[in-house]
Amino acid sequence: MVLFHIRLTDNAQRKRMQHDLKMAHQHLILRKVIVRKPATATTGIVLDLSKVLHANEIFSSEKNAHLYVPLGPAEFVQCDFHTKFESVNHISQEFQIKVFLDDGSLATFGGADGLETVDLFFEYESNDQAHIMRL
Repeated sequence: MVLFHIRLTDNAQRKRMQHDLKMAHQHLILRKVIVRKPATATTGIVLDLSKVLHANEIFSSEKNAHLYVPLGPAEFVQCDFHTKFESVNHISQEFQIKVFLDDGSLATFGGADGLETVDLFFEYESNDQAHIMRL
């Protein structure tokens, strides 16, 4: 199994990997989401995973491929998912995951009320070019 870690620190940030991930016929398992934030920050965030998953892998009353992550008053929130998804055929070398607040507006990072980091931990079966990737 291969660990795929994505750290988000800015909504405008495009993540860049060493190469595309060839994901045909593999499952992508979302293991965990960790959010670091001020205690005064929002009660939940929504992650747009459409560049990593097929649009029909997450159905929502709001928008498909968007994952809701509940937050609370703690500065460190860890959500365990252990959810298996059918991945896209490949994950592009460069992609963006947008983070929204529960009111639909784009989340901010940094500052007194902004998020600090959002870490996503996925697992998948094999990767011929590398054993562990960290972004």
